[in-house]
Amino acid sequence: MRALLRRLGIALLCLAMLLSFAPPGALSAETEVIPPTAAPEATETPAPEATETPVPEATETPVPEATETPVPEATETPVPEATETPVPEATETPVPEATETPVPEATETPVPEITPPPEGTPTPPAEPPLEELPPDAPLGLNTPLGDGEPPLPEPVSAAVSVGAASAHAGDTLSWTVAPSGGEAPYEIRFSLFKEYPNGAEKDYPVQTATSGGETATFTHVAEDAARYGCFVEVRCASGIYASDDDPAARIEVDGPAVSPVALSVVRAAERVPVGGELKWTISPADGRAPYAIEAAVDKKQPDGTWANVAERDFDTAGEPVTLTIAAAEAGEYRCLAMVWDDDDIFNTPADASETVVAAVPPVASIAPASASVALGLGESYALAVSALPEGSVPELSYDSNNKGVATVDALGTVAAKKTGTATIAIRDAGGASATVSVTVKKAPTSVSLVASRSTLGVGEVMPLGAALSSGSAGRCTFFSSDPTVAAIDANAVTALKPGIAYLTVTTYNGKTTAKKPFKLTVLPAPESVSLDPTEWTLGVGDSKALKAAITPGSAGAYAFSSDNEAVAKVDPKTGKVTAVSVGAAVVTVKTFNEKAASCAVTVAPAPTKLSLSAPGGRGTIGLYEKMRLTPAIDPGSEATFTYWSSNTRYVTVGADGTVYGRRVGSATVYAMAHNKVKASLKITVKKAPRSVSLRADRLTLGVGEVMALGAALPSGTAGGCWFESSNPGSAVIEGSAVRAVAPGKSTIAVWTYNWKKKTATLTVLPAPEGVSLDRAELALGVGDGATLKAALTPGSAGACEFTSDKPEIAKVDLKTGRVTAVSVGAAVVTVKTFNEKAASCAVTVAPAPTKLSLSAPGGRGTIGLYEKMRLTPAIDPGSEATFTYWSSNTRYVTVGADGTVYGRRVGSATVYAMAHNKVKASLKITVKKAPRSVSLRADRLTLGVGEVMALGAALPSGTAGGCWFESSNPGSAVIEGSAVRAVAPGKSTIAVWTYNWKKKTATLTVLPAPEGVSLDRAELALGVGDGATLKAALTPGSAGACEFTSDKPEIAKVDLKTGRVTAVSVGTALVTVRTFNGHESSCAVTVFPAPTAVRLSLSNGRGSVGVGERVQLATALDPADAKATIVYWSSNTKYVTVGADGVVTGKRAGSATVYAKAHNKKQTALKIWVGNAPSSVSLTLERNVLGEREEAAWIAKLPSGSAGRVDVRSDNEAVARVEGNRVIAVAPGTANIIATTYNGKNNVKTPAVLTVRPEPTGVAVSPSAAVICKGDTLKLSAAVNEGSAGAIRFSSGDPGIASVGEATGVVIGVSPGDATISATAYNGVPGTMALRVLPALEALALKTPAADASGGYALVLRKGDRFQIAPEMGELTHLGITYASSNTSVASVDASGLLSAKKSGSATITVKPYAGKPATIRLTVQKWTDQVGSLDIAHAMGGVGGLDYSNSLEAFEYNYARGYRVFEVDLSWTSDGEIVLWHDWSVNQFLKDKPKGYVPSLAEFESAKIYGQYTPLTYQGLLALMEAHPDVTVVLDTKVRTADQATKLYTKMKDTADTPEKLDTFDRMVAYVYSKDTFYAIDGVHHFKNYVFGYYLLNKKPPSTSGFASLAKFCHENGIDMIAMNYKWWSTKYKSAAKTYDVAVAAHTVNSVSTAKKLLSAGISSIVTDHLTPRIK
Repeated sequence: MRALLRRLGIALLCLAMLLSFAPPGALSAETEVIPPTAAPEATETPAPEATETPVPEATETPVPEATETPVPEATETPVPEATETPVPEATETPVPEATETPVPEATETPVPEITPPPEGTPTPPAEPPLEELPPDAPLGLNTPLGDGEPPLPEPVSAAVSVGAASAHAGDTLSWTVAPSGGEAPYEIRFSLFKEYPNGAEKDYPVQTATSGGETATFTHVAEDAARYGCFVEVRCASGIYASDDDPAARIEVDGPAVSPVALSVVRAAERVPVGGELKWTISPADGRAPYAIEAAVDKKQPDGTWANVAERDFDTAGEPVTLTIAAAEAGEYRCLAMVWDDDDIFNTPADASETVVAAVPPVASIAPASASVALGLGESYALAVSALPEGSVPELSYDSNNKGVATVDALGTVAAKKTGTATIAIRDAGGASATVSVTVKKAPTSVSLVASRSTLGVGEVMPLGAALSSGSAGRCTFFSSDPTVAAIDANAVTALKPGIAYLTVTTYNGKTTAKKPFKLTVLPAPESVSLDPTEWTLGVGDSKALKAAITPGSAGAYAFSSDNEAVAKVDPKTGKVTAVSVGAAVVTVKTFNEKAASCAVTVAPAPTKLSLSAPGGRGTIGLYEKMRLTPAIDPGSEATFTYWSSNTRYVTVGADGTVYGRRVGSATVYAMAHNKVKASLKITVKKAPRSVSLRADRLTLGVGEVMALGAALPSGTAGGCWFESSNPGSAVIEGSAVRAVAPGKSTIAVWTYNWKKKTATLTVLPAPEGVSLDRAELALGVGDGATLKAALTPGSAGACEFTSDKPEIAKVDLKTGRVTAVSVGAAVVTVKTFNEKAASCAVTVAPAPTKLSLSAPGGRGTIGLYEKMRLTPAIDPGSEATFTYWSSNTRYVTVGADGTVYGRRVGSATVYAMAHNKVKASLKITVKKAPRSVSLRADRLTLGVGEVMALGAALPSGTAGGCWFESSNPGSAVIEGSAVRAVAPGKSTIAVWTYNWKKKTATLTVLPAPEGVSLDRAELALGVGDGATLKAALTPGSAGACEFTSDKPEIAKVDLKTGRVTAVSVGTALVTVRTFNGHESSCAVTVFPAPTAVRLSLSNGRGSVGVGERVQLATALDPADAKATIVYWSSNTKYVTVGADGVVTGKRAGSATVYAKAHNKKQTALKIWVGNAPSSVSLTLERNVLGEREEAAWIAKLPSGSAGRVDVRSDNEAVARVEGNRVIAVAPGTANIIATTYNGKNNVKTPAVLTVRPEPTGVAVSPSAAVICKGDTLKLSAAVNEGSAGAIRFSSGDPGIASVGEATGVVIGVSPGDATISATAYNGVPGTMALRVLPALEALALKTPAADASGGYALVLRKGDRFQIAPEMGELTHLGITYASSNTSVASVDASGLLSAKKSGSATITVKPYAGKPATIRLTVQKWTDQVGSLDIAHAMGGVGGLDYSNSLEAFEYNYARGYRVFEVDLSWTSDGEIVLWHDWSVNQFLKDKPKGYVPSLAEFESAKIYGQYTPLTYQGLLALMEAHPDVTVVLDTKVRTADQATKLYTKMKDTADTPEKLDTFDRMVAYVYSKDTFYAIDGVHHFKNYVFGYYLLNKKPPSTSGFASLAKFCHENGIDMIAMNYKWWSTKYKSAAKTYDVAVAAHTVNSVSTAKKLLSAGISSIVTDHLTPRIK
């Protein structure tokens, strides 16, 4: 590696020298000079390796910066690849600009561009300067020679030889260099290096020598075993020679080895998420510290090459260094490193495969292989889940919403528990989720194998299925009796060779078909297949089945397919072809072994219409007559038909459509095509005719004419007929027609089917030689008509027919010549004889009116008395019509034929007009009195020159009449109809006259026309539906009307006169005001959407304000670009006011609703609460200690009922500053965060104090290493280095092995392997811990409890007991184990496996590893009253030696030996405050020499003998006695009457149990309680597992039935298992309550066997006795 770097570096230096030696003329104006910047790393496109022609190293002579002049392409001499050795940057010494001398064009080998190095790239030390060459010195072999230049000298070279090819450590090594060529003298530079077997290298200082042509020798003493080699460089005036790493110049040295430097590069994880950290630990070794390390990170490219993305340099004294970069995008990254010590260098291997880390994208979505699964009861199923995008690695967790039906473990294995449904939720740690629906059915009770065929061909594969018992589900497995004949693969069978195999299927729960196997026969595969037919034509919708045949004696499935299913589809199994659409298709049958045959199918259209007709269109037949019906379908279509008769009694029909009249009557005959298109024809059977008549249009024909003939039968008869001619030379019969052949006569006869006959004489004349029409042109309105008349040549005969070339314009009756105008246009109507003689008429058709209106001059509807007025009918332009008029009441109004109305009398009538096509119009005419005066009406009395203004007249009320106008000064104003035109400045009198000569005048002033006009605004923005008025101003001293227009009225319309703009739709429009004389001014109008909704909020982000606070409303419109005029108002200004600008002011504590309404009525409301002005403010921080640059939120709190703005600041912005709702730590120190309300209240006296500490420089993770199982969890904790602060986030170096909650630090084992878990501070400082994940347990074993004989686990505990479950985990702890109780009311178990027995009953305890089969414990919890041993209680330790109440050691030992295991003891205080076992000092005399009631001290008590012979017991002694007898239960009868007494005594007892062992013993005791108060007091000191309620100490009589029930209920609810009472108080009436509340009852004190028996039979559970023999379970 080092040698390669050196060679590449030398090559680059040589190239630089060549450039530096170039004379000024060598760089032309077209040459781009590249500065000698640091060489970039090799790009993806490698440059060719250097040739043998050496390139000089670069000197210090600067190279000019690059200009815009392009660089010519490279010559044939290749340039070496760029190495990592940087080239010095250019200095400031300028180089002369390039001259105009051209540089030869480039040859074939391109030179790669040189990319400038990144900023900050260190400049390497310059090589020793070279001797400066004169400007005209030659550049060596690569310099092109000009014409006439002398040839260059021979290139310089050198030969290197060694003194010996091998040596020993300590020997002197020698190399001889012989220069040649070039021009002496020579400078020889000798570079020595050595290589170690592990790839490490060392370079030695360069040795130099000068030679005039003689050889030079270089020596070196070998330090250790290695391979020594050299590079030689020879320089002279004519060039440079650089040797390669010549193997002949190497010397192998053996001897004692010195450890060369080495390094290792270890990735932190094989996979990281995109955006996570890529981390490598680089460790130097073996060499001599300190070390220098260069590390680079490459990213793999799509073409498989690697591209550098990051570099780092490290100096280390020997400790490992860490290279960390962010994984910016998905892909593979590797780390390459190089380490140096003082002597050696070592590089990572080129492949660096062990350093490759994959950055995987985050999971975007997950998908299960199946969205629903059906399982059988007891079955398990492994979910398969895929993730997108490809390459992402999900961290999945599973959960069932119905664990009673189906559970799922951490690996996604579903277990069916009971029938029902459950949904399995699958979640990825990144948030993606999916569900699988699980249906659990019954386990199958039977199964049968389902197969499509029982015979297969060799090589054929057939799917297999299983039919399970009804309502069941489950996995099935198939088997073959002879896998050589038929092999099973999953759910399919493959035929392998001819023979027979028996197939069976077995369910997951063992149900099988082994007793009834499926017989499968395998025959040879077919050698061919054929189809019948091979060609076929079908109509669309028709279908027929093809028949396939395979080679006889073979077997195998075949399938049909169509190459064009859009034309013909085929059933792949049956071969039934269905015609789909018109076209051609090829239907192919292909066997499973690819044998094939085809049928060409042509599909014609199916009929869309079907009609059924009889010959001659007949619908009747005669009795006993036959007639063939003809079905007619669309041309080109295909169909098959079926026929039937609705009543075969009358008419029958054959398969070919022939009907037969069986009886007089009728029936409908139906025909149906294959595509269900139907037709029918009613056939009526009538009597056979007894006569017949001949029918003919004419009995005279022209020669050549053909005329249809007909027959008429008597009424009630029917039948087919035919015709005959007596003179075929004149007339011949052609079917049901006759043809005139020659002039003459012939008898024409008609015959019926039953031989009845009728005749007539036909005359034949010559054919006409011409024809004419009575008119050549005809004009009509649409809907009008006229008849044309034709005339033949005299003496001829023949039929004529009229036709129109455009019947859609003018149609004509074929026979009569009646022309009817159909539509506007021109047509030619032609009459033509049978022998093609013709004449024509040109017909023009104008439109008929579609609308008709009737109007009077000036739109008047009134006339004056005796006034005449001509009405005008108006029809569609271009249409034609004639009109008729009439009046609805001629008494008042008459109307002439020309539409002139006349007012005859004051009143009214309606005048009607009607066009020829019946289009009508009407006008109501009112006759009023004649006017006695008139008024002149004008918009203005000032006009601009050239302006025209409409004039009007106003008549007195109740009058009417026509008027006209006059001008007194036509030079200034002229009258034009009912308008006046301003001609020149001046004045004129304008007069109006009525029809009855009444007059009125006014003076009109004419001013100059305006020279310009302007608008009050140039731009206007409106919302749709909004409006604004534009104002126009004219040139001063002028006059004239203005009109407003919009170029896009669909966007913004404007009132023509007023300038009122109304926004219509979104867009832009230009509103223009234009004077009458053409001057304009415009306003650009932009119309935005009107709001679809108005949203209102307070700009303070709250819904409240404080009293006196002013807050701006934030009004938002939907859509965002909408505009509107908003109006605001308050529902109650007593509390809230709002200004037109939307500023809200809180007036008084309370609330009001503020409304905002847009111009388009869209409105909204915002309820605003007004709080009192705050009297104070407090501030808290999300965290009060932060690291530098860390952030935290602040929270301000106001007194209850107040509201208002709070401003927050820092009093020390050098330490912390406030931005928005965040406090940002700036530098270490403390800062007070101050909150100030809008009304000046603050928390200056009690600020929120923020402490800022230095940002972390280290993070410690606890534990630092751990081992867990796959599926286990582990909670990590992490802390920053002391004195710093900052939040921490967790991440996994390999999520495929272990995932970790970013915030929680909870690790989950994903798969076996080692992973590094990182805890990274907010500033990127990491901490790590090493985690090993082992495989999940296959099956969990327990240390405790021990397994029973069956291998299971069973445990019996007493209520209140605790038991530690210990799994057998090997090197694992309890991590990854979960514990669960099936009945938590009986027993609970915590996360550590500590089992707590709560009440009697049974439960199953499940100990489940995160993976593997769980262990279960069958737990039975007994009350202490149910314990194994005695059922009875020894009173006061029981009697001994005939004595009672001793509470002595001897009494215990005696009764323990008798079988007692439950002992009642009495506790009393000694005089010095200790607890001893004694019944009652006041009742039982303890010391003989002391009276009753004397309370001894502890010393006195311990030194005495009870009853002179028995050993007394202290409380301490009782504890020791119980420790020695773990099967003993002691009931404490303390006789404490009050809660205070109970608290004092039990506190002393608990304090005395001062070791864990004693405390456990203390916990085994059963506490006597005597009231609810004493229970609560004792339970408050220590919660005993077991209690007895003593119903005697505070009670003087037995309880009532309800009282006992209440007591039993209290005991049940508080875990008190027994009630002790005087045996004389017991009654069977208490049994029901004792049973209901599961409370045992002990009777005391009983020493009679008979009494004990009676009590036990009466429901007592236990006997408290002094002397009775105990009952043993």
